Amino acid sequence: MAKFSFFSVNELLASPRLRPIVERLHPAAVTAIVKGVYEDVVREMSSAAAERRTPELAELTDKILARLQDVERKENSLLIDASGILFSSPRLEPHLSRRAIDEMIWRLDASIAGFDPDENEQPINTDLWMRGIFPSATKIAADFCSVTGVEDVLFFGSPQQAELALIQAYCCEKNLGIARRDLYEDSEGNRFADRLFLPKKRVREVGASNRARFSDFLDICQPDTGLIWLASGVHSDMVPTLEPCDLTLLRDNARLYSIPVVGRYDFAPLISFSEELSGLIPTISELNLLDYDLILTSGGQLLGGPNCGIIAGRKAYLEPLRKAGFDRLFAPNRADLAGFAETVNISRSRDRAEQEIPIVRMVTGPKANLQNRAERLAPLLSATKGVISADPIPCETLLYPGAEKARISSVGVRLRPAKNSAEELESFLEKGKPGLKGTVKAGTIVIDLKTVLPQWDQVILSIFDKLYG
Repeated sequence: MAKFSFFSVNELLASPRLRPIVERLHPAAVTAIVKGVYEDVVREMSSAAAERRTPELAELTDKILARLQDVERKENSLLIDASGILFSSPRLEPHLSRRAIDEMIWRLDASIAGFDPDENEQPINTDLWMRGIFPSATKIAADFCSVTGVEDVLFFGSPQQAELALIQAYCCEKNLGIARRDLYEDSEGNRFADRLFLPKKRVREVGASNRARFSDFLDICQPDTGLIWLASGVHSDMVPTLEPCDLTLLRDNARLYSIPVVGRYDFAPLISFSEELSGLIPTISELNLLDYDLILTSGGQLLGGPNCGIIAGRKAYLEPLRKAGFDRLFAPNRADLAGFAETVNISRSRDRAEQEIPIVRMVTGPKANLQNRAERLAPLLSATKGVISADPIPCETLLYPGAEKARISSVGVRLRPAKNSAEELESFLEKGKPGLKGTVKAGTIVIDLKTVLPQWDQVILSIFDKLYG
């Protein structure tokens, strides 16, 4: 069986024609464009079976360059976020490892190899070929369970689809028990209530708009309740009185009526960051040791995977989703599933994850490295026309906005503007191409290096070099 050899991401982006523009764009945008070009090539070759052939490197480079230039002409040039927040939104997908991206692209490559040149290019059973090439969800689930210790897991196209599947499976004829605050708008203006697709009478709101008591959740353990939903569960500031021992009591009461208790976590990493974070962000393995029946999170918020939806936990409580066919209806695409599988494989080794997954490398990077970068960058920035002084300072990085329990010790560079106010200069820098987003503090701008990839230090310097040039 022949396998067509598409080029790896590293091979493509190392091209002298692509490297300059790649450095000016955000890595996530570059990744999306490369993946999009490969998907288009697959479709083109599938629709022209008699003429299909593997594109040459120059052809792929031309296609990618044209799209990168189009994106740069619009609004998606690189914005270096040095504001001290690793995820500006918990819903954002982190930078994938290059190996995960290559794995996703290899699957696209394999999907077009539906004939064997050694047999005069006679068509073969494409479905059997695809099943042999792509990793099965069953195998990936087994690997995930092995790494995390969970009993069972289902994957979905997105976290929102996972939410919808779970709620529809359990609340088609029964009520959803949820804290009132969790139905309100988040920082991005999204309302969870708008995604429920449930009549208002089916939603049992508990607690006040800013807090829910443990007894509120116990009160809804009744025969007409289908699901109990805990956003960030025992680790939520919204439920300060809910402890793991309380969760056990809640679960035991809920099981009297076969009600699953679900913990919905924005972040549930595969790797522990207890040494780096000032507070507790539990791993998926640690959450599994608590008394949740199910845990709902995202592949992206495992820190490093594609943003597919994940529901993990007790097999008996996942069976209704399987029987209803939600795991097939909302299944992730095969390429994303392959990328997720590679991320899980990489995460088996912490050392390997730190080397290959960008967001893990940013979280775990030694503070001494940040100090050295700040000490090199500060005098160079001081020498530019737009800056009176620049000096290294200690600072703290948040995992995501409002995550007071998830602070990471960091080092930044504090700049004092020469002409404009700090607010004016920060606004101007953020709108640049490339742009830079810092934090205004007491008339200065702080650039947090924890959220800045090392290769962007030179880009930051060039931004200030050109500021008043």
